[in-house]
Amino acid sequence: MSAQLLVDSVTDEVSPSMTRQQPDSLIEPGRPLLKYVFAALLVLIVGIIFQRLLDPLTLPIKQVRIEGNFQHLSNEKMRDMVSAVIKGGFFNLNVMSIKEELLSEAWVEQVIVRRVWPDGLNVLVKEQIPVAIWNQTSLLNNESVVFTPSPLGPLTGIPSLIGPDKSEEIVHQRYLQLSEALRGKARIEELLLNDRRAWKLKLVDGPLVILGRSSVDLRIDRFTGSVLSSLGDDLSKVKQIDLRYTNGFAIQRLENYETADESGLGKNG
Repeated sequence: MSAQLLVDSVTDEVSPSMTRQQPDSLIEPGRPLLKYVFAALLVLIVGIIFQRLLDPLTLPIKQVRIEGNFQHLSNEKMRDMVSAVIKGGFFNLNVMSIKEELLSEAWVEQVIVRRVWPDGLNVLVKEQIPVAIWNQTSLLNNESVVFTPSPLGPLTGIPSLIGPDKSEEIVHQRYLQLSEALRGKARIEELLLNDRRAWKLKLVDGPLVILGRSSVDLRIDRFTGSVLSSLGDDLSKVKQIDLRYTNGFAIQRLENYETADESGLGKNG
């Protein structure tokens, strides 16, 4: 009797739980399938949209705006170069090909390309600013980078720098040092570093100055100090100044040769 009651009690507690779990496994057996179908449809729709956006005929570029301050370039030339490499629409435009095309022009230093919704393109072009003529065939910008436009074009007011291969940065830095030391006193027409690493400079309406290879900084100080002070307004009458001496310098005037000794002429390189 008590065994029967125990079995009935267990049946009353277990059976309802079992009857609640069984329908859960049977409710909407197709729901996972619907999820897969929905995901597949979503991927398909996204793919169609993506393919449509990559179509060059979708939002083609119709407006190209060139920005920049130009002395040697022109808006028309830059616009023509950009138009020649535009192959796609707004979304699949190859920006890198536009930059590479414009940078193939020697006068172009930097290019920034921006898309403008829905069919425009803004192109900012920075033109090279030459600060010197390099080795008579190229130009040098303020970052000591050599560029070679063809032709060089009419250039006035910039010096000529000459030096061995890959010496442009050294020569440019020396030019900046000399220009600062000569500020308000004289201007450099040409600065030369030869293969023996000896320095010479030619002043505008002034003499050739030979600095040599050694103690260059000391010789520059001597030249911008005592030499220029002693010459005064007669600098334009001097043909050459040779500073390759231990404590002195030699001056060759336009009409004859004269040697000026500060404390003894012992010539060095």
